[in-house]
Amino acid sequence: MSFQTILSISSHPPKLFLRNPRLNMVPKLFAFALTLSATFASPLVPRATCYDYVLIDARGTFELQGPSLGFGGMIKQTKAALPNGNVHDVIYPAAPDLTQLTTLVGRNDILSKLRTRSQHCPNQTYALLGYSQGATVVLEALKSIKGTSVEALVKAVLLIGNPTQVPNQVSTVDEDGGSSTRGSSGSLLFINGEVGLSQEWVDSGNALNICVRGDPVCNGLDITSLATWVIHLSYPLSAKVQDLGAEFLISQLQ
Repeated sequence: MSFQTILSISSHPPKLFLRNPRLNMVPKLFAFALTLSATFASPLVPRATCYDYVLIDARGTFELQGPSLGFGGMIKQTKAALPNGNVHDVIYPAAPDLTQLTTLVGRNDILSKLRTRSQHCPNQTYALLGYSQGATVVLEALKSIKGTSVEALVKAVLLIGNPTQVPNQVSTVDEDGGSSTRGSSGSLLFINGEVGLSQEWVDSGNALNICVRGDPVCNGLDITSLATWVIHLSYPLSAKVQDLGAEFLISQLQ
Protein backbone atom coordinates (compact mmCIF):
# COMPACT_ATOMS: atom_id res chain seq x y z
CA MET A 1 0.00 0.00 0.00
CA SER A 2 1.49 3.32 -1.02
CA PHE A 3 1.87 6.33 1.23
CA GLN A 4 -0.48 8.25 -1.06
CA THR A 5 -3.12 5.53 -0.58
CA ILE A 6 -2.81 5.80 3.19
CA LEU A 7 -3.29 9.56 3.03
CA SER A 8 -6.31 9.06 0.76
CA ILE A 9 -7.88 6.63 3.23
CA SER A 10 -7.24 8.98 6.15
CA SER A 11 -8.93 11.82 4.25
CA HIS A 12 -11.84 9.72 2.87
CA PRO A 13 -12.34 6.77 5.27
CA PRO A 14 -14.73 3.97 4.23
CA LYS A 15 -18.15 3.66 5.89
CA LEU A 16 -16.87 0.98 8.28
CA PHE A 17 -14.59 3.53 9.91
CA LEU A 18 -17.27 6.20 9.97
CA ARG A 19 -19.58 3.93 12.00
CA ASN A 20 -16.89 3.30 14.64
CA PRO A 21 -15.05 6.38 15.99
CA ARG A 22 -12.21 4.25 17.33
CA LEU A 23 -11.61 2.56 13.99
CA ASN A 24 -11.80 5.95 12.35
CA MET A 25 -8.42 6.84 13.93
CA VAL A 26 -6.57 3.81 12.56
CA PRO A 27 -5.71 5.15 9.08
CA LYS A 28 -4.50 8.44 10.54
CA LEU A 29 -2.34 6.72 13.15
CA PHE A 30 -0.95 4.39 10.49
CA ALA A 31 -0.08 7.31 8.24
CA PHE A 32 1.58 9.13 11.12
CA ALA A 33 3.65 6.04 11.96
CA LEU A 34 4.83 5.73 8.36
CA THR A 35 5.81 9.41 8.28
CA LEU A 36 7.71 9.10 11.57
CA SER A 37 9.51 5.98 10.33
CA ALA A 38 10.55 7.70 7.08
CA THR A 39 11.87 10.67 9.02
CA PHE A 40 14.15 8.63 11.28
CA ALA A 41 15.23 6.36 8.44
CA SER A 42 16.66 9.32 6.50
CA PRO A 43 20.46 9.52 6.75
CA LEU A 44 21.72 12.30 9.00
CA VAL A 45 24.20 14.68 7.34
CA PRO A 46 26.91 15.63 9.85
CA ARG A 47 27.49 19.33 10.30
CA ALA A 48 30.96 20.62 9.56
CA THR A 49 33.09 21.38 12.60
CA CYS A 50 34.54 24.86 12.36
CA TYR A 51 37.82 25.98 13.91
CA ASP A 52 39.60 29.28 14.33
CA TYR A 53 42.27 28.06 11.91
CA VAL A 54 43.41 25.00 9.97
CA LEU A 55 47.04 24.14 9.24
CA ILE A 56 47.31 22.48 5.82
CA ASP A 57 50.66 20.72 5.50
CA ALA A 58 52.15 19.15 2.38
CA ARG A 59 54.90 16.60 2.99
CA GLY A 60 58.16 16.16 1.11
CA THR A 61 59.23 13.50 -1.37
CA PHE A 62 59.23 9.93 0.00
CA GLU A 63 57.38 10.90 3.17
CA LEU A 64 54.48 8.55 3.82
CA GLN A 65 50.92 9.83 3.50
CA GLY A 66 50.06 11.71 6.67
CA PRO A 67 51.65 14.58 8.57
CA SER A 68 54.99 15.87 7.35
CA LEU A 69 57.87 15.36 9.76
CA GLY A 70 59.15 18.78 8.76
CA PHE A 71 56.45 20.61 10.72
CA GLY A 72 55.95 18.35 13.73
CA GLY A 73 57.42 20.63 16.38
CA MET A 74 55.99 23.89 15.09
CA ILE A 75 52.49 22.43 14.67
CA LYS A 76 52.60 21.13 18.24
CA GLN A 77 53.67 24.53 19.55
CA THR A 78 51.07 26.36 17.50
CA LYS A 79 48.20 24.17 18.64
CA ALA A 80 49.32 24.54 22.26
CA ALA A 81 49.37 28.34 21.99
CA LEU A 82 46.17 28.57 19.91
CA PRO A 83 44.00 25.61 21.00
CA ASN A 84 41.02 25.88 18.64
CA GLY A 85 42.85 24.71 15.52
CA ASN A 86 42.97 21.68 13.27
CA VAL A 87 45.40 20.06 10.82
CA HIS A 88 44.84 18.68 7.32
CA ASP A 89 47.56 16.57 5.73
CA VAL A 90 47.56 17.09 1.97
CA ILE A 91 46.73 13.95 0.01
CA TYR A 92 49.09 13.42 -2.93
CA PRO A 93 51.75 10.90 -4.07
CA ALA A 94 54.89 12.82 -2.96
CA ALA A 95 56.77 10.72 -5.50
CA PRO A 96 60.14 11.64 -7.08
CA ASP A 97 59.34 13.77 -10.10
CA LEU A 98 61.63 16.41 -11.57
CA THR A 99 58.73 17.76 -13.62
CA GLN A 100 56.79 18.27 -10.35
CA LEU A 101 53.57 17.21 -12.12
CA THR A 102 52.60 15.05 -9.15
CA THR A 103 52.34 18.26 -7.16
CA LEU A 104 49.19 19.12 -9.11
CA VAL A 105 47.40 16.31 -7.29
CA GLY A 106 48.31 17.93 -3.99
CA ARG A 107 47.34 21.34 -5.31
CA ASN A 108 43.87 20.05 -6.14
CA ASP A 109 43.50 18.58 -2.66
CA ILE A 110 44.33 21.96 -1.11
CA LEU A 111 41.94 23.78 -3.43
CA SER A 112 39.14 21.35 -2.61
CA LYS A 113 39.74 21.78 1.11
CA LEU A 114 39.83 25.57 0.94
CA ARG A 115 36.75 25.94 -1.25
CA THR A 116 34.61 23.42 0.61
CA ARG A 117 35.52 24.55 4.10
CA SER A 118 35.23 28.24 3.29
CA GLN A 119 31.59 27.64 2.38
CA HIS A 120 30.76 25.80 5.60
CA CYS A 121 33.06 27.83 7.88
CA PRO A 122 33.45 31.33 6.39
CA ASN A 123 35.34 32.69 9.42
CA GLN A 124 37.92 29.91 9.48
CA THR A 125 41.44 30.92 8.43
CA TYR A 126 44.30 28.84 7.05
CA ALA A 127 48.04 28.41 7.03
CA LEU A 128 49.67 26.54 4.13
CA LEU A 129 52.83 24.62 5.00
CA GLY A 130 55.08 22.90 2.45
CA TYR A 131 58.28 20.89 2.85
CA SER A 132 60.49 20.30 -0.21
CA GLN A 133 58.18 19.01 -2.96
CA GLY A 134 55.34 20.00 -0.65
CA ALA A 135 56.50 23.60 -0.96
CA THR A 136 55.79 23.38 -4.70
CA VAL A 137 52.34 21.96 -3.91
CA VAL A 138 51.59 25.01 -1.76
CA LEU A 139 52.94 27.43 -4.36
CA GLU A 140 50.81 25.82 -7.08
CA ALA A 141 47.75 26.26 -4.86
CA LEU A 142 48.59 29.92 -4.24
CA LYS A 143 48.71 30.53 -7.99
CA SER A 144 45.26 28.99 -8.39
CA ILE A 145 43.55 31.07 -5.68
CA LYS A 146 45.16 34.38 -6.61
CA GLY A 147 42.59 37.18 -6.61
CA THR A 148 39.80 35.02 -5.17
CA SER A 149 37.90 35.42 -1.91
CA VAL A 150 39.53 32.23 -0.65
CA GLU A 151 42.99 33.81 -0.91
CA ALA A 152 42.08 36.31 1.82
CA LEU A 153 41.47 33.42 4.24
CA VAL A 154 45.10 32.25 3.96
CA LYS A 155 46.88 34.08 6.76
CA ALA A 156 50.24 32.34 6.57
CA VAL A 157 52.45 30.54 4.06
CA LEU A 158 55.42 28.63 5.45
CA LEU A 159 57.91 26.86 3.20
CA ILE A 160 60.98 24.84 4.17
CA GLY A 161 63.58 23.33 1.84
CA ASN A 162 61.84 25.00 -1.08
CA PRO A 163 63.13 23.74 -4.49
CA THR A 164 61.73 26.79 -6.32
CA GLN A 165 63.14 29.39 -3.94
CA VAL A 166 63.36 32.80 -5.60
CA PRO A 167 66.60 34.64 -4.75
CA ASN A 168 66.73 37.87 -2.75
CA GLN A 169 63.23 37.75 -1.31
CA VAL A 170 63.08 39.17 2.23
CA SER A 171 60.75 36.36 3.24
CA THR A 172 63.69 33.92 3.06
CA VAL A 173 65.69 33.26 6.22
CA ASP A 174 68.23 30.69 7.36
CA GLU A 175 67.88 28.56 10.49
CA ASP A 176 69.04 31.47 12.63
CA GLY A 177 66.54 33.88 11.13
CA GLY A 178 69.35 35.55 9.16
CA SER A 179 69.83 36.29 5.48
CA SER A 180 72.79 34.03 4.63
CA THR A 181 70.70 31.85 2.26
CA ARG A 182 68.55 34.64 0.87
CA GLY A 183 70.55 35.07 -2.35
CA SER A 184 70.22 31.42 -3.39
CA SER A 185 68.02 30.02 -6.14
CA GLY A 186 66.20 26.75 -5.59
CA SER A 187 67.55 23.75 -7.48
CA LEU A 188 64.37 23.42 -9.59
CA LEU A 189 63.67 27.11 -10.12
CA PHE A 190 65.03 26.86 -13.67
CA ILE A 191 62.32 24.26 -14.45
CA ASN A 192 59.38 25.81 -12.61
CA GLY A 193 60.31 29.46 -12.43
CA GLU A 194 56.72 30.61 -12.66
CA VAL A 195 55.85 28.67 -9.51
CA GLY A 196 58.12 30.68 -7.23
CA LEU A 197 56.65 32.71 -4.38
CA SER A 198 55.09 35.87 -5.80
CA GLN A 199 56.28 39.31 -4.75
CA GLU A 200 52.76 40.07 -3.52
CA TRP A 201 53.08 37.38 -0.86
CA VAL A 202 56.55 38.59 0.06
CA ASP A 203 55.34 42.18 0.46
CA SER A 204 52.33 41.10 2.52
CA GLY A 205 54.55 39.79 5.30
CA ASN A 206 52.42 36.65 5.44
CA ALA A 207 55.04 34.30 4.01
CA LEU A 208 58.14 32.73 5.53
CA ASN A 209 60.63 30.66 3.52
CA ILE A 210 63.20 28.85 5.66
CA CYS A 211 66.30 27.60 3.86
CA VAL A 212 69.03 26.19 6.10
CA ARG A 213 72.65 26.64 5.20
CA GLY A 214 74.00 23.83 3.05
CA ASP A 215 70.62 22.50 1.93
CA PRO A 216 71.15 21.62 -1.75
CA VAL A 217 67.46 21.87 -2.64
CA CYS A 218 66.83 25.51 -1.70
CA ASN A 219 70.42 26.70 -2.16
CA GLY A 220 70.81 25.21 -5.65
CA LEU A 221 73.83 23.12 -4.66
CA ASP A 222 74.90 19.65 -5.79
CA ILE A 223 71.79 17.52 -5.24
CA THR A 224 73.72 14.30 -5.97
CA SER A 225 75.79 14.60 -2.79
CA LEU A 226 74.64 12.38 0.07
CA ALA A 227 76.20 14.72 2.61
CA THR A 228 74.12 17.68 1.48
CA TRP A 229 70.96 15.59 1.36
CA VAL A 230 71.43 14.91 5.06
CA ILE A 231 71.14 18.65 5.58
CA HIS A 232 67.94 18.78 3.53
CA LEU A 233 66.49 16.15 5.83
CA SER A 234 67.48 18.02 8.99
CA TYR A 235 64.47 20.36 9.22
CA PRO A 236 62.38 18.06 11.46
CA LEU A 237 65.25 17.75 13.95
CA SER A 238 66.24 21.41 14.04
CA ALA A 239 64.87 23.14 17.14
CA LYS A 240 65.79 26.47 15.57
CA VAL A 241 63.67 25.76 12.49
CA GLN A 242 60.75 24.48 14.52
CA ASP A 243 60.83 27.49 16.85
CA LEU A 244 61.07 29.92 13.92
CA GLY A 245 58.10 28.30 12.24
CA ALA A 246 56.01 28.21 15.40
CA GLU A 247 56.70 31.86 16.20
CA PHE A 248 55.65 32.87 12.70
CA LEU A 249 52.49 30.76 12.65
CA ILE A 250 51.33 31.92 16.07
CA SER A 251 51.87 35.57 15.20
CA GLN A 252 49.91 35.17 11.96
CA LEU A 253 46.99 33.18 13.31
CA GLN A 254 46.28 34.72 16.70
